[in-house]
Amino acid sequence: MKRARVAVAVTVTGLAAVLGISLLTPSGGATPALPARVSDNPVDYTPVISGNACLDDDVADASCRRVRDIARIGDRVYTGGIMDSVTDRTTGKVSTFGNAMMFNARTGAVSTGFHPKFTGATGSLQDGQVYAVERSTGGTAVWYGGEFKQVDGVTNRGLIRWDVAGNRQFTGFNARIGADGKTARVYDAKYFCGRLWVAGDFTSAGGVSRTALVSLDPNTGAATNEVNLLVGGTASSNSGPTRITKIAPSPNCKRVVLIGNFTQIANHVRYQVAVINVSLSGGRALLAPWDSSHLKASQAGVGGAGACGGTALTVWPRDVDWAPDGTWWALGGTGGNKAYPALCDSVSRWTNNDSTNAEPVWINYTGGDTFLSVKVTGQHVYVGGHFRVLDHVVYRQGKRVASTDHEHFGLGVLAATYSSGMSLSGWNDGDTTGRGGGWAAMLATPGARGTASGLWVGGDADTIKGETGKRVALLPLFP
Repeated sequence: MKRARVAVAVTVTGLAAVLGISLLTPSGGATPALPARVSDNPVDYTPVISGNACLDDDVADASCRRVRDIARIGDRVYTGGIMDSVTDRTTGKVSTFGNAMMFNARTGAVSTGFHPKFTGATGSLQDGQVYAVERSTGGTAVWYGGEFKQVDGVTNRGLIRWDVAGNRQFTGFNARIGADGKTARVYDAKYFCGRLWVAGDFTSAGGVSRTALVSLDPNTGAATNEVNLLVGGTASSNSGPTRITKIAPSPNCKRVVLIGNFTQIANHVRYQVAVINVSLSGGRALLAPWDSSHLKASQAGVGGAGACGGTALTVWPRDVDWAPDGTWWALGGTGGNKAYPALCDSVSRWTNNDSTNAEPVWINYTGGDTFLSVKVTGQHVYVGGHFRVLDHVVYRQGKRVASTDHEHFGLGVLAATYSSGMSLSGWNDGDTTGRGGGWAAMLATPGARGTASGLWVGGDADTIKGETGKRVALLPLFP
């Protein structure tokens, strides 16, 4: 059927109506609740992405292949990262892609008709990674963000919008990331309650000067006035440019948690984590009073002896996610084995409040390895990374309550309750899951039996609990 032409001015919601796509997902940005713990036995049909584990989480060598982010629209699963050779396990066919692919959630069949190629300025995959894959509420659009400079050989820097119905780039969207000729790297993009926020390493976006964070019109890519937070500072002299790496909107869209390489927001000190208040009536987003001395203890040059990571690694927060009820959020990171009250190599639970010296409900330390992804699904917090153990040390309300290593290589699940924060035994116990550089992507999708519901995970390793799970896998809700 010939695709109908629609005007650029049509909103994302309006486009859903034009194309007959129902609005089946909530308008907030948080992870949906799952009614039970997912299985640690992955399904057998997801595609195989060929390549080797990445030696460095931030830099891709010639053989590095990994999944950075995952989105789902109906039965279509969209992945982005660094990838080329993909094997369809339903047919055995090998196809070549360019840092993004799409496959069927229930069968694993790889779509050969979806093949945008994201590359660097020289046409190479390694410096054209996709970091963010974000869908619109109605499922009519997907935004791809990354460090790419070209899409299908045409100059496109940092961010594009993909038209799902037409299966092609939506050329009416022009975000002009890095139009000032400086950096043009997008680490995250979130679409929530009709707004599109974009984070990364840039100083110009949407036709205006913005550092690290910008709000864009989701249809045109032009900057809006909602976000102008004067993000500034860096964790240390060797931590690179000011940047925001993750955006986490609350389920009601009124709060957003930001993490990244910064020390100031809106002329106030904030060490790499900040909470933002969002106006639902069209006003500007404002910095919330929330802060914590634990952030100061984790900060290089402030928390003592280099704090998290010393001189080698000074940007420690890696992921953040809200509980489905919006009352709390979880924070995970890297940074080396520096003791409490620093948050290095830990995952922690934080109450949604405006305390100026907030205390986490609990902290679970790995004992020297990294958390890269965190997903809160109600009573569980799923964590990914390249850690070897969980529960190395656990604190609740500032008191040490446990110190027992439990092996959960790369993937684990914690009891999210107020009085726990400890791993659940029997779920991915032992060392039969590959760690690689780390499991860095997670997507929770609820649904009935037969709908491929559960937890999608992505990374750069080859196995999950001894079974093939090459860089993308589904841990099913109904095994």
